[in-house]
Amino acid sequence: MVEDDPEMGALVERGLVGEGHEVTVVSDGVAALVQARGQSFDAAAIDVMLPEMTGFEVCRRLREMGQDFPVVLGPP
Repeated sequence: MVEDDPEMGALVERGLVGEGHEVTVVSDGVAALVQARGQSFDAAAIDVMLPEMTGFEVCRRLREMGQDFPVVLGPP
């Protein structure tokens, strides 16, 4: 999950973990791309409004890297 608001990130993380999912949380697009290079993910939830680059840009770069997992882009 890519979320720059710590409170929102913690809230969504708790919900997903409560449903049995493993969650990796990062706060910006650059960190998301670094994580995607080093790990395998089943899906991503990405905030649209992020520091450094938008969620749309993160998604585009993930696809360029060959990552084809489902992505949910959240509203600003």
